[in-house]
Amino acid sequence: MAGFGAPISGRFCAPDDSEVKTERRVVMMNRSKTLAGPWETRQLIHVNKSVDKEPNQGGLIQLAGGDWWYVTHQGVGDWEGRAMVLLPVTWIGGWPIIGKVGDDGIGNMLWRAKKPIVVGPALTMQTDDQIWQWLGPNFTVRNGSFVVQYAPNM
Repeated sequence: MAGFGAPISGRFCAPDDSEVKTERRVVMMNRSKTLAGPWETRQLIHVNKSVDKEPNQGGLIQLAGGDWWYVTHQGVGDWEGRAMVLLPVTWIGGWPIIGKVGDDGIGNMLWRAKKPIVVGPALTMQTDDQIWQWLGPNFTVRNGSFVVQYAPNM
């Protein structure tokens, strides 16, 4: 992943996912020709509150073929978990724009894109109890590694 110590086109890039705007938390990028600065900052993707989640703790990835991607996980609360997301990156004016480039030069969430690497058949989500059939003979209980307690209100 790109970041401090990994210059991209002669600039140090530092993704910053903590900027909260009226649309929600958004991905920002800080970049500089030197680690001492000065640093420029720019928003890389919009977040549409009605359909998107907030991106969190992501990073840039360059594949062997030269394509760039942004990997992150999204969520808006601890209770829902955070889905992993892989978004294409388009470089414009030396800035990595995440997702589909908008008219304002800032990216928008892209819910479908080509697979960056095809290595085999598609994986599907587990939708039945077959996992328990696998766990039965493959799961080894380690005595002392867990505690079972009676919870009368559960």
